[in-house]
Amino acid sequence: MKKLIKRILREHKEFKDNLFNLLNSGQDENIEMVKYLSEGQGYDLIDLLFGYFKEYGPPYFNIFNVLELTEEEQEYILSKIYGNISIVKTGLRVYIYDDKGDMIYYERSDGFWGRFKYDDKDNMIYNENSYGYWRKWEYDDRGNKIYTEDSDGDIWDRR
Repeated sequence: MKKLIKRILREHKEFKDNLFNLLNSGQDENIEMVKYLSEGQGYDLIDLLFGYFKEYGPPYFNIFNVLELTEEEQEYILSKIYGNISIVKTGLRVYIYDDKGDMIYYERSDGFWGRFKYDDKDNMIYNENSYGYWRKWEYDDRGNKIYTEDSDGDIWDRR
């Protein structure tokens, strides 16, 4: 019995990994295939996508568009990732704002994206983008910038 359970769990993980690989390819036909394969195996597509984004991160909206997810489904997935959010779509860009009105994510139609984090005083403390560039900041008690560092190795330190 234990061998059967282990085999089923291994097959489940392998199947899910294969679906994630199809999503990760970025190719529309592979992304679309995930919808049919997951439905055929009884997987909830929304839960599967949440697991995928939790593991691999952005971009989100090409996958959403190919799978023709409703705005409610998109917001449900993204709110599980980012919390209480609002989504603004303008032309070829999508912006996500947190409940304080800070932009925490944006994505262009070509898949380029950026993420932002803020401290409790609304100072930006981190950002990164799909090219692999990142930058972080530190502030003193009065909100003055005292430190920056980025992925190019540039450091500015006034601590």
